[in-house]
Amino acid sequence: MLFAFSAFAARTDTIYLKNGDRITGEIKSMNQNRLNYKTDRAGTITVEWPSVAYIYSESFFDIILSNNERLFGSFKKGLSPGFVIIKLGKDEVEKNIQEIISIQPIKNTFFERITGNLTLSSSYAKANESLQLNGAFKFTYRSRKLINTLSSSTVINQTATTDQTQRSQSTYSFYILHNARWFSNFSLNYEKNTELNINDRYLLNTGIGNYLVRKPWQELYVLGGLSGNRERSIEEPVTETNNLEFLIQGSYHQFKFRDPQIDLSSMVSTYVSLTNPGRVRFDIQVVLLWELFNNFKWNVTLYDNFDSRVPGTESVNNDWSILTGITYSLN
Repeated sequence: MLFAFSAFAARTDTIYLKNGDRITGEIKSMNQNRLNYKTDRAGTITVEWPSVAYIYSESFFDIILSNNERLFGSFKKGLSPGFVIIKLGKDEVEKNIQEIISIQPIKNTFFERITGNLTLSSSYAKANESLQLNGAFKFTYRSRKLINTLSSSTVINQTATTDQTQRSQSTYSFYILHNARWFSNFSLNYEKNTELNINDRYLLNTGIGNYLVRKPWQELYVLGGLSGNRERSIEEPVTETNNLEFLIQGSYHQFKFRDPQIDLSSMVSTYVSLTNPGRVRFDIQVVLLWELFNNFKWNVTLYDNFDSRVPGTESVNNDWSILTGITYSLN
């Protein structure tokens, strides 16, 4: 009985659409012009943000506006359609709904704050007995001032005529949100790339980032900082080196709500060595997500890793691949 009451109490948010519909449920999040909304009858649905006329919720949210202002509060119906009153403790401010570019609930329990996705794919070609396996995941835990992300991916390729190759990467990132535009980042990384003669590489990165563009349908940020790493090669003679690098990173995210829903994200990381002058590394990743149904999306991923001075004189400098698979979103 207590569980049933808690489940019912959690879904007291209300949205009023411009077509006159009224929906009671629970606000899960709002990003890229889409409101993720959980209802008792239909489960989690996605509502186009520009179609919302009013919104009401007594829950506490992290709210970001188009002018990069950041507010923490709950929602009341505005005085006219398309407006909302944000309750900030004892104070209240009225905003145009279209000024809001992000809503994230500040939830009470650990598991309620976790979002994420899983990706799996495989392919086989009989002509050359080529097998490719790919698996990846990403989980995010968010609080009022902090964001923690844990991600990992592995790609394994094998044919009848070549040795097995593997590209693996695992990352734990810790973000401190100073305001709606500025943030600090600390991350721990593990990498393995047999094509680039890297048996293992451990990195510690730190930097300061700034959102240059933050709109309901797109985001762009840049980050600058330092990266320290220790890497070990595969081929004989095995070498172990410690490196300090200058890190420059850029990330762009574009979202299209109309059917089909499409997410396009890209990240470019540049490492300029301070201890090995002349060595430069690039990591590029582009991900296209095309919604199929519910939380399932078709995933197309392009990655490219370049190293101007790969350990070992006979190793290639570049490793790239295009992967396709299915991604399931947990939120």
